[in-house]
Amino acid sequence: MGAAVGGAGLLMRSAPVTVVLASPAGRVRAGPVAGESVTVHGMPSELLMFACGRQGQAEVRYEGPEWATAALQVAPFGV
Repeated sequence: MGAAVGGAGLLMRSAPVTVVLASPAGRVRAGPVAGESVTVHGMPSELLMFACGRQGQAEVRYEGPEWATAALQVAPFGV
């Protein structure tokens, strides 16, 4: 995920919580550190789709407090 994670962090700078992207290859924090943490699990292509603001279409799984995952699913990401 290397360079893509840096870009994902920029896309998710408006995240209301700390986002940790987790692919089968490993975990990387993306975006700002903001209180509660939510881990988003998925394939790298799905995590990229999520980071680009397509949360509803990305096939990912969330791990974290219910209110935090709900807020993350509707956060305005993207360009």
